[in-house]
Amino acid sequence: MKTVNRFLKAMIYVIITGLLINLAINVIYRDNESRPISLWYVYSESMEPTIMTNDGFILVSSKTYKVGDIITFKPRVLEQPFVTHRIIDITKDGKFITKGDNNVMTDQQGGEPLIQQSQVIGKVLNIWGKPVIIPRLDLIDKKLQDSISKLNIFMLISVLILVYALGFALDMLFNRELSRKNKKDRIRLLDIAPFFDPVFFLICLIIIANALFIGQTMKSWKAEEIAYVVVSTKGLPNPLPGEKFERTRSLENLSFIPYYTVLEAKDANMIIKPGFFTMNPKEKTDYVVSITAPEKTGYYVQKIYIKTYPRLISQKLMEYLYSINPYIPLIIVFSPGIILVVALYFLWARRWEKGRKLVMDWLIPLRVKLKKFV
Repeated sequence: MKTVNRFLKAMIYVIITGLLINLAINVIYRDNESRPISLWYVYSESMEPTIMTNDGFILVSSKTYKVGDIITFKPRVLEQPFVTHRIIDITKDGKFITKGDNNVMTDQQGGEPLIQQSQVIGKVLNIWGKPVIIPRLDLIDKKLQDSISKLNIFMLISVLILVYALGFALDMLFNRELSRKNKKDRIRLLDIAPFFDPVFFLICLIIIANALFIGQTMKSWKAEEIAYVVVSTKGLPNPLPGEKFERTRSLENLSFIPYYTVLEAKDANMIIKPGFFTMNPKEKTDYVVSITAPEKTGYYVQKIYIKTYPRLISQKLMEYLYSINPYIPLIIVFSPGIILVVALYFLWARRWEKGRKLVMDWLIPLRVKLKKFV
């Protein structure tokens, strides 16, 4: 049992450490492309059987590349935003010739210019000459995103209660000393008393409140798409190449919390006004997107990134922190709650270790009264 208990604790520590490292990377690096190490996945058959469709891989940034490396790069001609192919040759001036393992032709034979090192984001991590593959990462990511989008307050509270109950049950199951003392009465009043302390209940309430606020905030971060068709014939409702046009959109704050809202255009040919505004509960706000149509005719889809933050700090401070990194305002807004939880935890631990009588003096009479009432 000790081995199982240690294994479970080790797993929890690994998960927490991983989450903290991921949080730190998210704070320092705004996008997935600039990170020194990140998770990616392939969405075509071009690298099979080395990397199957929807499989994930670990991409690491590097200053040197050699023939045989599998790299992810930004193409200039190919339609995909990112391509993961193998370097099969390097020219004298340091440019790469690339090809998918499952493709007949090289990318350059297909019309893509030689790949420059500035286009390369990184190379696939290899161990003992084989790429580290995470099977079905794309499908797992989509299911996780879908589950998060359907998450509501009641589900979140239920999950927190379930996790706490499971942790308590495991603690009781693996506690040999308790089971040896009294096998018939494993869960005694003295053992569960710390979990009925008012300070502990306050910790739980603050944790749930923080989780709800953070969850609601992160859930509201999204991307909206604007689709349009560029045509070559005048008189149609669609824009001509190079023509400027506007689209009006609206946002509504359906929550009970006042928010700051930040709108960011992904492409340089888009301007959003206003790009920063406040939204009171149940308030609806319109914004205007000005777009300069591309020079080529065709169907285009462009994205607007929407981020919201609880209005708990001044607007000037919010704008300054956001200009540094979008995650810093979240840390500032939610740090008081996290600090309070840590302080209350140490207070609760000292309260129980140094004076169990403080709890028992009120818990035992309460139990007697409840027993009479029942």
